Amino acid sequence: MPDSFYFPVFSGLLTEEHRKKVGPALWEFLWCISTTTKEVIEDGELLGIVLGGKPVSYNDVAKELGGSKSTVKRNFEKLEQEGYILMTRTPYGHIIKVKNSKKFKKSAENSTGAKYDTGAKNEYRGAIFGRGGAENGHSNKDIELDIKQDINTSAANSTREEPTGGVPTTEIVQLPNGSVGQIPGNSSKSKSDYERLRDYYMQLAGIGGFDVNAKDQKSIQELLSYGVDIDKALEWTRLCFENYAPKHPRDKINSFSYCLPKILDKHFAEKEAATNGQKVYQHRGSYGRSTGKGKSADQVYRELEEARRAWGG
Repeated sequence: MPDSFYFPVFSGLLTEEHRKKVGPALWEFLWCISTTTKEVIEDGELLGIVLGGKPVSYNDVAKELGGSKSTVKRNFEKLEQEGYILMTRTPYGHIIKVKNSKKFKKSAENSTGAKYDTGAKNEYRGAIFGRGGAENGHSNKDIELDIKQDINTSAANSTREEPTGGVPTTEIVQLPNGSVGQIPGNSSKSKSDYERLRDYYMQLAGIGGFDVNAKDQKSIQELLSYGVDIDKALEWTRLCFENYAPKHPRDKINSFSYCLPKILDKHFAEKEAATNGQKVYQHRGSYGRSTGKGKSADQVYRELEEARRAWGG
């Protein structure tokens, strides 16, 4: 990391059981704890969100900790297998959550009264990041930026985490001034279809802030106007990112308009299959073809036959 700072580690980790389970993956686990910027409750469990939910690259972690990408990958997979972290794959890395997170627990109890059933009481005094304080003259600007974005995003749109079964969530976040606070969230099930699709796209694309740009807003609204099932739209959006093959490190999906025709292709292919090959509509294609009514297979064959006769075929 570019700057040094203090971060708390739960003393319960220092047991023979954890030593055997974590083993050489200890450095990657400490890295996850140090880069946790907020905590959320999902299904009754407190999870620490690494880098505010930004995808983590094995290469980047290997550069910080030393060693090879394959070693870092193996250690992260071990942590997931042993139940210390959760990983969600994206085209640009993995979104990582620390299970049973305790990074902000003590500070949250002191400053907000929040209490969680997360194990034995510990004695650490909370995270000391030295943001303007005398304890440590340094700060981690990268993480601070992520935290600010998380707070703005949460305040505007609530959390963008996975559905929590309709149970309201509460986020524990590290505030820019070094204190710890809570931000109430709500379940994704209370969101509109537009908000669900927008938020999921922003998560996959790594977009911060309150909303997508006007072009993406229009593209998402256009997609929903075709009556695409929202759950299928979310799945097909994920596949767009998973199947995307970047030509260089900076090549990525920059607009929802990239996903729009691909999702519509799948939507209308399903509708066509349900009507035994009868086209129900021809949407605007990837290359700007105009919209219009589709044609049945019989009609296409008749037109081809008429063209042959007209040319003396």
